[in-house]
Amino acid sequence: MKRFFTRTDLLVIIASFCVLGILMAAVIPALGPRMHTLSDTKRCTNNLKQIGTAMIMYFSDGSETRMPSNTGHRYLQSSDPISRLFELEPEILSCPAKRKCPQYKKVYITPSAINSALFADIESPASRIAMDGDQFGDTQVHKSGEKLNALFGDGHVEALAP
Repeated sequence: MKRFFTRTDLLVIIASFCVLGILMAAVIPALGPRMHTLSDTKRCTNNLKQIGTAMIMYFSDGSETRMPSNTGHRYLQSSDPISRLFELEPEILSCPAKRKCPQYKKVYITPSAINSALFADIESPASRIAMDGDQFGDTQVHKSGEKLNALFGDGHVEALAP
């Protein structure tokens, strides 16, 4: 005996697909902006990690022992001795989450303690090399999570509460 779908079965299946479609249409746009800001925060973490990797690779052969000096300002830009020395691309020097705002173009800052410091003194996991900030040297947090990314002397990056 062959058994076929009844009209009621088909209507229930079609109605359930319609309800799922409506729910998906409501949920997906709500997740979109949050996921976009989270991905920008992760790209910021990756930028700082690339800066740390370039720094460690540069100092690994032992020919240079001192960090270059960023005199006059605390934010990283492409004309800095640090950026030129480590051959960093300009887009790595700014956070994607804040790059869209014109007043926050230069958003990675360096502590003044690393200027001309011996690399052996700052390569510990406790010393900060660069972190999220603004051109005035103030730290800034990301919208997602209210934390700032910081690069440490051993090359690792952490999200910290301000």
